[in-house]
Amino acid sequence: MIDAAGWAAAGQFYLAMLLLALAALPLAAFVRPGHPAAAWALARCMAMPLVTLAAFLLAAAGAPWGGPALIAALALLAAASGVAAWRSPRVRRSLRRPARLLRGEMLYLALFLIVLTIRAWDADLFGLEKFMNIAFVNSLYHAPSLPPADPWLAGQTINYYYFGHATVALASLFTGQPPDIGTNLMFGHVFAAAGLACAMAIAAIARRAGASQRLARGMAALGAATLILGGNFHAVIYGVVRPLLASWGLAEPYDYYFTHSSRFIGHRPETADKTITEFPGYSIAVGDLHAHVMNLPVAAALLLLIGAVALGRRAGWVAVAQGAGPVRRRQALASGAAMILLLAISAMANSWDVPIYLTLMGLALMAVSRARGIALVPAALEAGAIAAAFLVAAVALSLPFWLHFTPFSQGLRWTIYGSTGWQLFALYGNHAAAALIALVVTAPRPFAAPPLGIARARAGVIVLLIASAIILAVPEFVYVKDLYGDDNARANTMFKLSYQAYLMLPVAAFAACAAALAMLRPGLARLGMWTVTILLCASPLVFVVLTHGRDIFIKLSEPHHLDGYRFLKDGDREAALFLEAHRPPPGEIMLEASGDSFTYGARLSATTGIPTIVGWHAHEWLWRDSQQAWQSRADAVSEFYQTMSAERRRAFIRAWRIRYVVLGAFERERYPALDAAGIAALGQVVFQAGAVSIVEMQP
Repeated sequence: MIDAAGWAAAGQFYLAMLLLALAALPLAAFVRPGHPAAAWALARCMAMPLVTLAAFLLAAAGAPWGGPALIAALALLAAASGVAAWRSPRVRRSLRRPARLLRGEMLYLALFLIVLTIRAWDADLFGLEKFMNIAFVNSLYHAPSLPPADPWLAGQTINYYYFGHATVALASLFTGQPPDIGTNLMFGHVFAAAGLACAMAIAAIARRAGASQRLARGMAALGAATLILGGNFHAVIYGVVRPLLASWGLAEPYDYYFTHSSRFIGHRPETADKTITEFPGYSIAVGDLHAHVMNLPVAAALLLLIGAVALGRRAGWVAVAQGAGPVRRRQALASGAAMILLLAISAMANSWDVPIYLTLMGLALMAVSRARGIALVPAALEAGAIAAAFLVAAVALSLPFWLHFTPFSQGLRWTIYGSTGWQLFALYGNHAAAALIALVVTAPRPFAAPPLGIARARAGVIVLLIASAIILAVPEFVYVKDLYGDDNARANTMFKLSYQAYLMLPVAAFAACAAALAMLRPGLARLGMWTVTILLCASPLVFVVLTHGRDIFIKLSEPHHLDGYRFLKDGDREAALFLEAHRPPPGEIMLEASGDSFTYGARLSATTGIPTIVGWHAHEWLWRDSQQAWQSRADAVSEFYQTMSAERRRAFIRAWRIRYVVLGAFERERYPALDAAGIAALGQVVFQAGAVSIVEMQP
């Protein structure tokens, strides 16, 4: 179990974020009218990103970043919610049903505690890209202004999609947590908030189809648990079915490991086309709060809002153009404005989500137009015009970010290889098949018009299926060229696109099955539909057992913590605390050993946010699209530590404005000829612990 300090931090974080969601609730209820639980899910997802967006825009206009921008942004959110509650009696009425909000919050809390418990089993912010992420969070946590300094390339600003890291940094400030514990707590929040929003999307479609509240809530909770905690169908086939067949002598034995479900196409069997198909349950298992994970609540909020469009709630220009009443127009414009804000956030946090959810929005708008009797081509043109307008507005809103960002992709390329159908089915086919079966069950009889609710629900499911098919088909034809060679050419493209399919497909499947179950009377047909739901929709929950189940009870009985820095080696933890307490002024830096990506290199700049000359080599190569960006710096640092003369070292210190030089075990490992005595003679040793000493210079 998590120790007392961890529970205290979690309680403080939970209460602060709860108050923030309550402050955003009237605004969310105005943007997404209807069921109060859906508005609550929207508030849980949107509150912190909207606060960060307001703080970001204030800082871009010249206001101080950090605490001052955070306070001003909180005031703006409270004012906007106050206006929404004051101007809309419907919003005030919807907030008088706390029981419905409480049911939604119970689902959020359950997911939050489950994910946080799993995270506490290995809370270290080390391994994979955790080092990189905490480096950016620390830089933004301490930054006096924007854009933030790159902690691994002194003198440069971060050239990455850092908005999610800014959200984590401000959430840590707001909840009173240090960056490492705040990061681990936000890990629980992003999955809980996204799961709640996806659950409400399932429930909305199910209720539109006439499902009872009990069925809608049950399928929503089961769907959220499967989507967030579960895996894909690969885990079922290779983790359960194949070992079972092997035990009967009907298949070759297979030693399943959870990473296999995210490294399947190109890996088993091995080919020259290595791909990545990660999903939320995998992200939880490895504990990596990367950019696409940080943006999960925003993506889920977009899914929830766009799903409402497909169910018949018009958005933006459509409602205005159709001559709706003033209340309807205001709500539609507010919904459209919220989508623009969320798209702008996505552009700065995980830009892949922008075309994905614009595609989903375009399909939803087309479905609404087609339901009004508009022909396909005019409907597509209208939807395309609205999507283009939303894109322009989102880019304009995020312009302060793009002015300081240099894209490091190298354009589109034709796909060299392609995926086999059976492998695609193993990854995505279960939810697609379940949704299609349910659509057949709910199909109207020939020449009979279905009830409006059923028609809208079917349209919502079909929109999700088509959007998923489009984004999964893209890497089969083109990919975005990056640093990687031909054998991993489309890996990142498939990874970022398919991650969102793992949100859309379960929502479509569980919602469609709920609609089918609501239509069927008790009997064999209904029993068959429940069988489809369990075997195809919910079976990926076995991923939890396959990943954590062998020693889950041992882990639950052992003490655990949320401290992200306990991995630091002898003396490094104390050195990080010293540097935190004696931070150099802006413009001055520290010097430590750099290293290859995914190593212990640049550990103190990562855990403090104080810039160093160069950090992870390959990552800076990727972000700057140049090997020279890190190579010359790494060579100079190596020379400084080993062979540089005293005179040249003094000039080097002045040129880079180095306040602290770190001499530790990692420096001795990286630079075998390290001249510790010569470096110490240039300044004053101000810190000593274990194998680590820090020399203060006068830059």
